[in-house]
Amino acid sequence: MGEKLIIDLKKTAPAGVPTMPRPQTQSTPKEKVSGLSGSLLVIEDDSFMRGLLADRAKKAGLTVADTMDAERGLQLLSSSKPDVILLDLMLPGMDGYEFLLELKKRHIEDVDVIVLSNLGRREDIDRAIELGACDYLVKANFTLEGILEKVREHL
Repeated sequence: MGEKLIIDLKKTAPAGVPTMPRPQTQSTPKEKVSGLSGSLLVIEDDSFMRGLLADRAKKAGLTVADTMDAERGLQLLSSSKPDVILLDLMLPGMDGYEFLLELKKRHIEDVDVIVLSNLGRREDIDRAIELGACDYLVKANFTLEGILEKVREHL
């Protein structure tokens, strides 16, 4: 009793002893993303996050529309179609999955939808992709610049 076990995580395991894999994280771009052209619709119910995404995307050169709910997002789509949609899944009223399903019903398939969510279970990712999302980002794994880099890939 009273003994302490100290584990030095910096040391490597002896040969032949399996080690735990490190979780993959998004590398942060060295420079801020800029010089983008195109349009982005941000559908995110967290006003702080929505504001950060919209402001940073505008500074990068994108035309941005944003809303806190999926119903309004569908209304915005009826007046102009963005190049990319950043979509949260957990939204008030219609959730992100229902939004993706509604895009299919309306045959809106020429807009890249990137899901940006706190949900990271395999079944959440698979469901979003099956419903038409072209990419899936777990919020905790990406910086604003990393998110914009993904948007750039889909412009």
